[in-house]
Amino acid sequence: MRFHQLNRIRKSRGIGQKPPVFIIGRTTPEEYQKMWTAILTDGFWQGELWDRCKNGHVYPKMMTISVIRDRAGDIEFYLANFVDVSHYKETEERIHHIAHHDSLTGLPNRLHLQVFFRAVDVNRQTYERTSRSHDS
Repeated sequence: MRFHQLNRIRKSRGIGQKPPVFIIGRTTPEEYQKMWTAILTDGFWQGELWDRCKNGHVYPKMMTISVIRDRAGDIEFYLANFVDVSHYKETEERIHHIAHHDSLTGLPNRLHLQVFFRAVDVNRQTYERTSRSHDS
């Protein structure tokens, strides 16, 4: 599917725009900053971003952005390529659910509870360390 079809915008609106015009989903300002630092220093960036279609639908995409320079070394344009990875994310979530929940009842299984109790124990230890350091 083409960019303008997936994002439901006119093709003319996308040509000539910097990539962040389109990346308006769940990506944080810090992630944008890291992305642009890599693009401007290395001339290349690749990673996962969340984007929002014109209709409001938010979806994950794997994106590559490259700087294209002219003969003088000045930036002529940015070339962006991406793949919608929604299907892979849904499959990943389903696999995680199957691994952590009973297939018959849907209730959390032993693995889920072990992970949960381990997290509770780590939080308790962190709380105890901070409490001791504040008491000193």
